[in-house]
Amino acid sequence: MKTLLETKTVSRYDYKTLGQIRKEFGKLPSPTKIFSTVDSKANAYFRRAMEDKNSTIYKATRAGNRFHVALESGTIKKGDDMTALLVDEFRNNIFPEIDEVWGQEMGLYHPSGYIGKFDGVGVLRGTKTMWDYKRTNKRKTKSAMKKWFMQSVSYTDAHNFMYDSGIEQVAILNVYGKTPEEIGSEITILNTEEIAKSRADFQDYLSQYKEKVATTAVS
Repeated sequence: MKTLLETKTVSRYDYKTLGQIRKEFGKLPSPTKIFSTVDSKANAYFRRAMEDKNSTIYKATRAGNRFHVALESGTIKKGDDMTALLVDEFRNNIFPEIDEVWGQEMGLYHPSGYIGKFDGVGVLRGTKTMWDYKRTNKRKTKSAMKKWFMQSVSYTDAHNFMYDSGIEQVAILNVYGKTPEEIGSEITILNTEEIAKSRADFQDYLSQYKEKVATTAVS
C-alpha cells in the first residue's frame, strides 16, 4: 500500500542515495555538518542536551524524527496519538498543496564542496520546489528558520546542478503544536531576494567551515 506522499510521486530523475553520493564524490560535509562545525559552541550545547532524555531539546528532536518517519514510511508507533494528529494536520492542510513528489530522502552533491540528503522535492502550488518537513512545538518566524532556509537553498542549488531541474522555489512545511489543542500548520515560501540571501549566507558558512578545517589540519 502506498504511503500518503507516494500517491503523488512522479518519477522524473534517476536519484542516488546518500551512500552512493559519498562513494562517488568522497566524504564531503553536509550542510548540517558545516553549521555544527562553524557554530561549535551551540553544537556542544545541543550534544549535551541530547544526552539528557528529559531535556526539551531531546524530546523535541525525537518527536520531529517520529513525524518524519510517519510521513515518509506511513508508520506510526502504536499509542503515539500526537504523531497521528500531526500527520492528520499535514494530510488535511499541507498535502493538498503538493502537486507532485519527485523524490524523498535522496542524495545530492554540489561542486562547491558539500553533499546532503533532501527531505522532498517536486511541485508545490504549481511551482518546482525544494521543501523541508519540520515538526516544532511552536509556530516559527522566518528569522528562526534561517538555517532551514540555508540548507534548503543549498539542496536546491545541488539539485539544479545535478539534474538541470530549474527548481525556483524553496518551502518549509511546518506542522507545530505541543498539545492536541495547539496543533497547526504553515507553508513558508522564500521569495527571490530571500533565496539569494540564504544562498550567500550558506556560502559564507561553507567558507568558514573550509577555513576552520584547514586551520585545524595545520595545527
